[in-house]
Amino acid sequence: MMYGANIVNSYYTVNAFYFTFNDYNLVKSSVFPSLSTAQQDLVYYDPSYGMSNPSTLTTWVLANLNGSDSAEYKLLVDYFKTKGVDLEPLMPNIVGPMSMMAFMNNA
Repeated sequence: MMYGANIVNSYYTVNAFYFTFNDYNLVKSSVFPSLSTAQQDLVYYDPSYGMSNPSTLTTWVLANLNGSDSAEYKLLVDYFKTKGVDLEPLMPNIVGPMSMMAFMNNA
């Protein structure tokens, strides 16, 4: 099972998904509670960059690991902005150093 070229990133992604991000209700209430239900659905279930499966969650994990100046972080912000969701103010809560994802990646 491989979700990226780096085994460590794959490990973090699988852990984040199976311990936290596979629970949509937890993600809605903890990761992006200020979004509307439609926006939460869009971000969580997006087929390219959603959080609903390990393959697409990888980009979020890389944004967390590589920080706010990373290509992955900027890609997610720009991508969802084209979909009508401004994630910029929410990204620290989603992938920042005090986020649930950071906790999972450091556990």
